Amino acid sequence: MKKDNLILIPGFSSNRYVLKGLLEVMSQYLNVHFIELPGFVSDVSPLSEITLSNFAVYVQKEIEKLDLDEYLIGGISLGFTILSDLELDQRCKGVLALEPHFNKRSLNLNWFQKNLYLATFRTICFFKLYNLLWKTRLFKTLFAKFTGLPDDIIKIILDQNDPRTFFATAKMGFQIKKMPQFFDLPYVLIMNKEDEMVDYSYVSRQLKDNVRDFLFIEVQEKHFPPDLSKEYIEKKFPKEKIQKILEFFNNDSR
Repeated sequence: MKKDNLILIPGFSSNRYVLKGLLEVMSQYLNVHFIELPGFVSDVSPLSEITLSNFAVYVQKEIEKLDLDEYLIGGISLGFTILSDLELDQRCKGVLALEPHFNKRSLNLNWFQKNLYLATFRTICFFKLYNLLWKTRLFKTLFAKFTGLPDDIIKIILDQNDPRTFFATAKMGFQIKKMPQFFDLPYVLIMNKEDEMVDYSYVSRQLKDNVRDFLFIEVQEKHFPPDLSKEYIEKKFPKEKIQKILEFFNNDSR
């Protein structure tokens, strides 16, 4: 059976090394075209100005380079925000939203937490403290405590990410106010109803109200999984759920 093409846009700080296990699992069912975001992997140079629109322009060019006849497109967390700023044509057959970040409203944090994080990232960026903080024991400890990511993944992020891109993009994520653009396409939402970073009720309500066909696939996993190995992801995201998604996108009666 011919595999569908999937263009996948990673989230904040992620790259092919961080998401190796996920890509291995998804590649069993789809032709995955993974787009590295500039500044989050060492072999893709950072943007000169870090904005949502500049990320989207970069991704748009990468999609055109692929020259695919048709494809599905997916965005992980902040990758979904970038996806929503793209221009998609008739070649795109559907959208996959994995733990999607919409805007600052969609963050599952209270008012104080949102403003504290924003103020912190603004201060770091204003005084250009990126390199001073990067790889310090304090920052590594705080980042690990906030995300709960395993040490090997933290090391990859610290080795691969550009410090300025990391902090400027974090600031951007807490500043976005506009609603994402919704395309006239079927959408699949994949997330935990108890996601600690993204507000499920807000995200699901917006999708139900703004897209013509919508499927929800629940996964019992944290926004930042404690294990990103292929074996762990296969347990949390089994074959049955992936097949249900593919059947939904390939529903000829739509």
